Amino acid sequence: MWVYVVMNFAERTKIGRKMRTDFYRTLEKDGFKMVTKNLYVRYCSTQANALKHKMRVQDQIFEKYAISIILVADKQNENSYHYLGRRKTKKTRENPFKLPEMVEFF
Repeated sequence: MWVYVVMNFAERTKIGRKMRTDFYRTLEKDGFKMVTKNLYVRYCSTQANALKHKMRVQDQIFEKYAISIILVADKQNENSYHYLGRRKTKKTRENPFKLPEMVEFF
């Protein structure tokens, strides 16, 4: 399951910029990856894990700012297309929509 966080902060004031950077840092500490300036994404293996991360993001939401949390199942995400640019990117650039590799303990 994928968790998308889409946000819109007022960047004209010093307080708005500080709130934005604090919110971005908490998302990154929680394992989200930045796709664009206002879109963060995280892969969760189960729906319960996705709901846990949704609740963590909900606890950080400020009053005035628009923040959307979207939960997308793997089957739904399989039929969506994400373009990070028109030209070919370098192979070193990490694709945030790639499924993480699973670790085997055998």
